Amino acid sequence: AGKQVVSWGKADELNPTDIINPQDFSALMEDKILRKIGLFQFKADAKWHNFILEGIWKPEFNSCQIPSPDSRWAFFSLPPGVASVPSPTRPEPKLENTEGAVKLGLTGHSIDASISYFDGWDNIQTTIAAFNPQTHQPVFSSGFHRTKMIGADVAGDFFSIGVWAEGAYFMTDDRDGVDPNIKNPYGQFTIGADYQFPFEFKVNLQYYQEVLTKIDNDDERTQEEDIVTKLGMGLPVEQAVSCRLEWKFGVSKSHRLEVFGLYDIKHIGVMVNPKIVIVPEDAFSCELGAYLFDGDDGSIFKRFDRNNEPYLKCTYAF
Repeated sequence: AGKQVVSWGKADELNPTDIINPQDFSALMEDKILRKIGLFQFKADAKWHNFILEGIWKPEFNSCQIPSPDSRWAFFSLPPGVASVPSPTRPEPKLENTEGAVKLGLTGHSIDASISYFDGWDNIQTTIAAFNPQTHQPVFSSGFHRTKMIGADVAGDFFSIGVWAEGAYFMTDDRDGVDPNIKNPYGQFTIGADYQFPFEFKVNLQYYQEVLTKIDNDDERTQEEDIVTKLGMGLPVEQAVSCRLEWKFGVSKSHRLEVFGLYDIKHIGVMVNPKIVIVPEDAFSCELGAYLFDGDDGSIFKRFDRNNEPYLKCTYAF
């Protein structure tokens, strides 16, 4: 019991089932484990042979921290003439509003696998705009909706190639897809593989996609895609591929050169993060790198193309 960060899933960064902790997207370019917000929760594990049953109860609710519309990392822009949107209405601190999750995992064989279930709240608020006929301006309201998740993941090695798959189906409050203000049920999946070449060179490739359900026509599809609210990966992309190239060097192979790239297939955009990491001691590291963005107007990465920048980060863990 206590403030904890829990990580689920087998995929690299694009994890549909990794939804226990919300993320701080104002620190968008930090590693995912650093973006996660610790929450007070109860966690229990029970092991039987090669099976592990994990249960989580979250009496504390918190949501993802979304950059404000005037931030250079903003996910969206406000309509002309609108200065701000109201703070979201949060679930009341009642027993029926708490969140719970359970996962059954199998480990110790040639493959690792798990199935999981989550019953809780969206970690990004849904904002609704209504037209005020008197002021001729939109009026915004914001809140959270209940969502349940069924997830699964599997990972193993085949002919020296590491492979994995992870997927989740999210059952929102709009089960029949008839409420335009609540996201329809949707699914997400990631498949990936990596291979270790000689001289400590490793390649990691992944494919990610979100699938909307209960869609009747193109107008509804566009409307659903505009609803930012969603669990799972978190970043507003619906179809993407990622690639991570890594070369470890040094006496203990603790230093590394790395390039991570994420390509938005649907809206044509790219993010690239090259870096070199030097680890002079086990608890201390220095990282020199850069963030590079580009894309078409529809891609989230186009919004960040003025944020291209080098950086230097030093970390001491204790």
